[in-house]
Formats: sequence, C-alpha cells, structure tokens
Amino acid sequence: MQKNITIFQGAQFHLILNLKQQDSAGTISPFDATGFQLRGKLKRCYSAVTAWDFTFSTIDLTIGAVAVKLPATITATLPDGELVYDIEVYDPNDTAVVYKALYGNATVIREVTT
Repeated sequence: MQKNITIFQGAQFHLILNLKQQDSAGTISPFDATGFQLRGKLKRCYSAVTAWDFTFSTIDLTIGAVAVKLPATITATLPDGELVYDIEVYDPNDTAVVYKALYGNATVIREVTT
C-alpha cells in the first residue's frame, strides 16, 4: 500500500501498521504475521547507498499490528526534504516469501528547536 509520511527531524517517528490480506474472493482481513519478520529502509532516492533502518515492535502479530519507529537520534540526522521508503514483511525461513507492506515518499521537516 502506498502511503506518504512526514518525519520531523529530532523527534521520534512512530506509525502503527495494521497488515491486511485479500483472499481470492476479494475479502480483506487482518494478516496473521506470526513467524514473519519486518524490514524497512528510508533513503534519499531508490538508488542511494546510504539508508536509515526502521525499527519495529510487536503489538499483536496474530492480527498484523506492528509499530514502525525511528528514534529521535536517527531523525535528527536525516536530511530535510523528500526521501523514499518501503517496508516489507518476509518469511525468514523462505527467501521467496516477501510482501511489500508499505511504501511511498517521506517528507522530512527541518528541526527548528534543538
């Protein structure tokens, strides 16, 4: 799913992600992420070498609820302006099982108060 986000330099970034799945009949339901892991990066552009990693904490994997975070110590180092990001859900035991959970642009707002 595409979602543009805003990150404030020097402040903790926190986003609740509720993973969903669609069956063959088109019914959308919570994705049971038990046994899966998440990974995500933020970059200046898709081809950039430098990247910042999101961290994740579990809310309830059985309903696909996780928290996506960047600590203030990391957001303070981000360049202001437009960046790109994505977050994937993957099976650590099967490299062929990877789902794109979220992606889009990240607008980093410059910090005034330090």
